[in-house]
Amino acid sequence: DVLLVLLGANDLNHQASAHEVIRRLHKLWRIYTERGAQVVLVTIGGSPKGAEEEWPEFEQQRLKTNEMLLRDAGVVDCDELLKRVAPELWENGWHLTEDGYAFVGDLLAEWLRGQLPRFGF
Repeated sequence: DVLLVLLGANDLNHQASAHEVIRRLHKLWRIYTERGAQVVLVTIGGSPKGAEEEWPEFEQQRLKTNEMLLRDAGVVDCDELLKRVAPELWENGWHLTEDGYAFVGDLLAEWLRGQLPRFGF
């Protein structure tokens, strides 16, 4: 089994630090790997245009969290995926439309297919 973990934005919204989010994500990673799952962490996706001015602490902690996550091999860079999402697939700056989520799901599946040998498939 392969488990994609895309979490942390709401933690940051509730003033968790980047280090707290990393600790929580690594705890989840350990729990699921101990149960035999292959775990892939996904960085916290981009925030709306202008977020660095409107929510500077959130954006600073998001970028710091992602920088720490990307030090590990096999982490999906959500910001890179989201660059491929057309503007009409966004509900608002934070959430995608139904089609947008389907598109990102396809992008994640494409990434996973390229990683199958790593997982022994």
